[in-house]
Amino acid sequence: MSAFVVGTGAVALRGAPTPASVAIRPRLVRSAAPSRGAVQTCMVNKVSGTPGGDDYLNKLEDANPVTTTDTSALYTAPEPPVGKLLEVAAATDRGQLATSSQKEAVEDLVSMLEAANPTDSPVDTAMIDGTWLLVYASKPLFKTTPLLLAAATPLLVVGQVKQTLRVDSGELVNDVDVTAFPLISATVSTTARVTPVTGERLELVVEKTGVKGKNIAGKLDLGGIGGSLPVEQLYSKLKNGAVPETFLDTFYLDEKMRISRGKGGAIYVYSKM
Repeated sequence: MSAFVVGTGAVALRGAPTPASVAIRPRLVRSAAPSRGAVQTCMVNKVSGTPGGDDYLNKLEDANPVTTTDTSALYTAPEPPVGKLLEVAAATDRGQLATSSQKEAVEDLVSMLEAANPTDSPVDTAMIDGTWLLVYASKPLFKTTPLLLAAATPLLVVGQVKQTLRVDSGELVNDVDVTAFPLISATVSTTARVTPVTGERLELVVEKTGVKGKNIAGKLDLGGIGGSLPVEQLYSKLKNGAVPETFLDTFYLDEKMRISRGKGGAIYVYSKM
């Protein structure tokens, strides 16, 4: 007794002779795909002829177009360096909580941006002038102004750091907002004289520093220093030495961002206000 074999819609007697001309029903063939969801499909249509013969194979090729799913949407373009840099800066409190690996990542991102600097000789352009908000620093924020080095108040928190630069008038002003326990706020302001040296370098000489805020000098202990005073007096008090000259190199500048470096390669990233 012959047994029935049930397939996908086909019924045949086992042992029945195979006809010379066969009809091959549609079947789905899957090939390796470059990624999930991208599948190449081909449909084998009804083709008559002798299996394995040239005529059969030619008809098979003509009857089976191959369609490939577009996979371009499956690949995400790498994030631009500016966006990634700002993301790390925000996640690490302007670099103050950055881990070693995060600092190394910032170094790489900054180097990429500096290599693609869109502005030649940044110091010589008017774009560098204006007020800039510090969004990342590779050194502690309290070192951005000499007056904070004298601070004796515990739990001193550095808030917003602004830098106003006017190259033509030769002036740079750093304003650092600070808060100390118990809820005492002030702005420490430092003024420096700047002199262009090259198209990328400004030479800085700090002239004076002080505390802004009504009657704040008597409440915020800055080592007995209050009001505004020549920075020579401050350095004499702190280090018993002359005021050091320093510099600021700007290797990246556009309408919204400035990346500068100080002594030792310290990185400062600013956003224009």
